[in-house]
Amino acid sequence: PIVPARPPWSRPRTGPGSRPRPRPASSGTGRPQAPEPAEERARRNEEELRRRRRRREEEERARIAAARRVRTEAEWELRRERNTAREMIERERRGRIEAERRAAAEKRAREEAEDRARIASEGEQRARIDRIKAEGRARFEAEKRASLEAEDKARIAADKILQRHRISTEQSAGTERLQTKERAKMEADERASIEAKDRTSIAAEEMLGRDTTATDKKLARTRTKPDAKAPDAPTRVVDGIYKGEEDAGF
Repeated sequence: PIVPARPPWSRPRTGPGSRPRPRPASSGTGRPQAPEPAEERARRNEEELRRRRRRREEEERARIAAARRVRTEAEWELRRERNTAREMIERERRGRIEAERRAAAEKRAREEAEDRARIASEGEQRARIDRIKAEGRARFEAEKRASLEAEDKARIAADKILQRHRISTEQSAGTERLQTKERAKMEADERASIEAKDRTSIAAEEMLGRDTTATDKKLARTRTKPDAKAPDAPTRVVDGIYKGEEDAGF
């Protein structure tokens, strides 16, 4: 008997070092037992394919979850940047309003002081009041125009910032959709290739596990058969030469 390299209980269940699959025992007459039924072989192959497919699906779900986490973090970062931009715009607006209020209060105090200091006569007072009012109105209109222009500039700057964020978001979303489509196509091709390789490897393992006598018989039978893949397969064999309906060079 062959002595194992290590005790049977220390062998792994699968992979290198695992217990080999037992070959079919002889019936005692020198003839091998019948090969494994095709239904059992097909069932085992389907189970193996399902197991490998489940493992690939689990790995794919893990990759999708990781990509979703990365996308969520990017969205939160973009949201924080937008909030920061809005806070800056709001602080600038409040500071501008407060400066306008202080300027208006100072203007009113100055006008009142000028009015009280220049009450000498009714005519002079009336003329001075009219002049002060006209100057006040002119200054108010100029300050109002300046304030409106400043508000327009601030609003345009805010719109540009928001538009830049929106464009970057749309570009990143379009790039991500394109990458997702390409990645899905590549993964589908890869899965199809892997399944084809799995079927080929399983078929090769089954062929290696068959009896050599059956293989020799099959090879002997295939020697006398025409090549099924040839475009003009001959229909009969005469003296080891293929003969068809039209003997064109055979």
